[in-house]
This record gives sequence, structure tokens and C-alpha cells, in this order.
Amino acid sequence: MITIKYNFLINISSFFRTLRNKKWLDTKGYIYTLNFFSFFANGHQRMQEIRQILESIDVGKSEYHIFLTKFGTYGSYDLPNKIFLNIYQPLNKISDVLRHEIKHLQLENLIVKQNLNHEKKEKLVNSIKNKLDE
Repeated sequence: MITIKYNFLINISSFFRTLRNKKWLDTKGYIYTLNFFSFFANGHQRMQEIRQILESIDVGKSEYHIFLTKFGTYGSYDLPNKIFLNIYQPLNKISDVLRHEIKHLQLENLIVKQNLNHEKKEKLVNSIKNKLDE
């Protein structure tokens, strides 16, 4: 089950989270949105399109809280079941990014147990997600 949330506080939080992590994001080559004027952009139509995409994805019996935001990377996650999705990413990437972040949440215990660095973590998540997508 997916619960979709969007509000001003989520945007504020995502803006400052991205600002705080900007140097690390730049070092790792991440694409992100940090344009303060995005606060004032009307994204209602975009939100409706994204909601339709998200509601069509089967996540099984697991419960995920999806936070839509105007800031940050295409996707990120917080344990145990929070996923943040940037509404300005290409629409054709939304479902792929969501499935990627779900895999992160599902594999986090293994990743911590194996003490994987960021690059190895991403490689593991992508390889498992790609196998499942075949």
C-alpha cells in the first residue's frame, strides 16, 4: 500500500536536507533540485500525473509513505518505510526511482550488516532491481 503526501513542510524539510547534503551530492555526481523559487511554482497538474503513476504500481502487502517534494534528488529514503520523490524528475523515471528506493529499504539490514560503502550499496540495489525487472 502506498500513501502519498505532499505539503509545505515536506518541501521545507527537503530543501534544507538537500542544502545540508549539497557538498556530498556534488561529490557523488547526483542530480538534484535546490532552486528556492520552486517554492512558488504551481505543480498541481504535475502532482496529478505523478499520483496516477504511483497509484498504478503494485508494491505488494508492504506499506510505504511517499513524500512528494520540489527539492532534492530524484529519490531518497528514510527507514523504515519513507520514500521521497522529486516531482521535477522526468515522468518516465518515477516508477523506476520508486522501485529503486523500495529496494534500498528492503536491503538496508543486509547493507548495514555487510558494511557496504555508498558505491557498493548502489551497485547491489541496482543489480537486484534489474534482475527483478527482467
